[in-house]
Amino acid sequence: MAEIINKSEGLTESERYLAWLGEKSFLNLWSYPNVFKNDRKELCDLLVVFGKHVIIFSDKDIEFGNSGDLLIDWKRWAKKSILKSAKQAFGAERYILNNPQELYLDGTLSKKFPLKIPDKKDIKIHLILVTNNSAKRFKEETGDSSGTFTITPSVIGNDVLKTPFTIGVIDSNKNFVHILDEESLSILMNELDTISDFVGYLEDKENFITSGNLVYASGEEDLLGYYYHNSSEEFDPHFPITDEKVFVSPGFYENLQSLPQYIKGKEADKPSYFIDGFINHFGSYALQNELITPFEMGLDEMSIGLRYLASESRVARRIIANAIIEKAQSFKKEEPWSARIINSPANNKVIYVWLIVSVHAKAKSYEEHREFRRGLLLAYCQSAKLVMPSADFIIGFATDPPSKNNSEDMIFIDTTEWEEQDFIEAQEIREELNIFKQGNYIQKKGTTYQFPLTEEEYT
Repeated sequence: MAEIINKSEGLTESERYLAWLGEKSFLNLWSYPNVFKNDRKELCDLLVVFGKHVIIFSDKDIEFGNSGDLLIDWKRWAKKSILKSAKQAFGAERYILNNPQELYLDGTLSKKFPLKIPDKKDIKIHLILVTNNSAKRFKEETGDSSGTFTITPSVIGNDVLKTPFTIGVIDSNKNFVHILDEESLSILMNELDTISDFVGYLEDKENFITSGNLVYASGEEDLLGYYYHNSSEEFDPHFPITDEKVFVSPGFYENLQSLPQYIKGKEADKPSYFIDGFINHFGSYALQNELITPFEMGLDEMSIGLRYLASESRVARRIIANAIIEKAQSFKKEEPWSARIINSPANNKVIYVWLIVSVHAKAKSYEEHREFRRGLLLAYCQSAKLVMPSADFIIGFATDPPSKNNSEDMIFIDTTEWEEQDFIEAQEIREELNIFKQGNYIQKKGTTYQFPLTEEEYT
């Protein structure tokens, strides 16, 4: 029988903040603070497992001393906050690769880690060191208002001890390590607050630095600003790999924030957080083992439909949320039900079906209504395959009309092994219920940009 999953909230103030950021960005089903090894020792401060991606966070809350000699203070702090933390992160990486079944949510080893670790041939591990207590001293010493480390890739290994507040590459022969102080951690995880956006940045940054293109960046936030500045109507944000050496000077992020299209994009993002809330809503039921499923399921199986939805970027969630909200707002009380199909903006093999069903007056009970609604949702999802036959995965959601006491149902259909009889059955249902037939639905298409053009730029 599936168990209730109780997660740590972090053991220290900095760990609690990291845990909060992790759940906010990566959502509650895939973000786990304070994971333990089979020797009862802590593996890492936050572990995120999503598809093939595993993100290991090591958080260090080391006091930055003040002996009167900045270099001495930096060396003492960096040895523990950076070099020792990196060693522990590499150890956590090895452990996960060699002991994927031996992860626990508590030091008593009574609760197994609930998600499957990807196979070695598929796994992509990202290592992140979170350091604390350097930003204040950096600002005091330099007058730099950002307080974030400068990035110089030629600084390798123990060379990090030589120049205060400058970081580089921990070990060019091992997995890349991202070093974030408290300021840059907050900026990255608030700007890149979906798993796809965050991981996309990490991978692009790793390739950019290991390619030798980057010579210097004034801080993680300006590197992020440079990443965003390399976006257009044709290209998503990225780090261009060219023959030219790149110096990222101060001001990239600050300039980005002042752009009218950036401001307009942030405003346009607001509806997209409906998707985050919806996933976390379902996720909380899954973690408490309160989802009703047709048979016993582990968390991975139970959450596969939500995982597809959670894999969407912030811009993609904006598109999906707007389509859902528009449908909900246009739903008329006299309608028995209404549905919308939404193509995944990022994956042409995935479609979402959103169904709104009024509670029928003849329903003898609310449970009878939900049973009817679940059957109708299945019918709509089967019919959606006929409308978009190239889609392999169909995720359906059904709700009541907007109210304070809504309930939700979800279904996931993998059609990759559909046979002729499945298509015949779907066609029969489509004809019987007059679902998604030519002439009774409208197709809409459009283009959305992360940073929308301002009205002035149209004229």
